[in-house]
Amino acid sequence: MTDPRGIRLVSSQADAEPASRITTRYRVVVSNADDGDVTLRVYDLKRFRIVASWRGEQARRLIDSDVIGCDCLSCPVKECDKRCVRELMLVAAGIQMELEQSPATATVDPLQHRLHELDVRLPAFHKRIAALLFGLPGQHLSDTDVHCLTQFRFPFIDDNKTATILDDLVCWRVVQRIDAGENGVFYDTDTRQHLHVFCTRTGELRDAPTSGVLQVVG
Repeated sequence: MTDPRGIRLVSSQADAEPASRITTRYRVVVSNADDGDVTLRVYDLKRFRIVASWRGEQARRLIDSDVIGCDCLSCPVKECDKRCVRELMLVAAGIQMELEQSPATATVDPLQHRLHELDVRLPAFHKRIAALLFGLPGQHLSDTDVHCLTQFRFPFIDDNKTATILDDLVCWRVVQRIDAGENGVFYDTDTRQHLHVFCTRTGELRDAPTSGVLQVVG
């Protein structure tokens, strides 16, 4: 625009990207507070404000729920749309209701309890396989069983990645690896030192009884 004196007026925001060109309006940011506690915030990129914020146990459970859809440890910032923000709000409301339950009625997630004891936060793929193992309480899955179940439930995780994840879970003491010699390797979610019995007839590994008599037949 030029006035009668020949001076051209230029807007200071001439190169700014129009709001209509913003493809993802919201941004999810995971960070640590000054006291070391985790914080999850949702920013509105169009209005330049925080629209939601969670901290502490509620934020940790939101991250563990995988609703964000990425590995928050390696990628703490993610662009998202309105649908994702709505889903975050609904999951957060459910988590808040669980946290407000009395201890007598609250449901304890064995995996979350283990991770809390160890002070460990698992990457997304590790959490999926750990949840697979903890979802079958009392069972000892062989290495082959774990790979087969992982391929069935999560076909995007290849065998080499599964093997690496299992090594990590054992190293971090989330699960225990039981070497049954020529009978193969098994995984136990009970990481205490305890005796096992291998049944050659069924190919199963079981916990040995803590009392009484163990009778071997055949």
